[in-house]
Amino acid sequence: MKVNLTKPIAIKMKTSLIILLSNLIFFTPIFKFNSKSHHFSVKLGETLNAEVEFVNNGDENLLIKNISSTCTCTIGAFSKESIEPKKTGFVQITFHSIGKRLGLQKQPLIIEINSVKKRFIKLELEFDVIK
Repeated sequence: MKVNLTKPIAIKMKTSLIILLSNLIFFTPIFKFNSKSHHFSVKLGETLNAEVEFVNNGDENLLIKNISSTCTCTIGAFSKESIEPKKTGFVQITFHSIGKRLGLQKQPLIIEINSVKKRFIKLELEFDVIK
């Protein structure tokens, strides 16, 4: 009687793959701001520097890969170090109001992180440019 061992090995490999994929889906960093939008006031011609706090609500270390903006007047900076689960981190924001009009300016930042669930986070920033 011949015993076919390839079938049990294939089943074990499929099971291992399912477990691996489920870990990738469920164990991931989760980027969370207290608020998705932030409002600041800045005098015309001045530069505003601020920090926005976030929390890693996930089960894995969170690493910010990149921050981009739709305008060169708004710059986002970040630490290259990873944020452990349930710990806080900061995004530094610089807004240059030189050459801007008076009133409300909306400038989103797009934050790329190392998550398979939600890789890009949009941070809504509002700058009220005053005299």
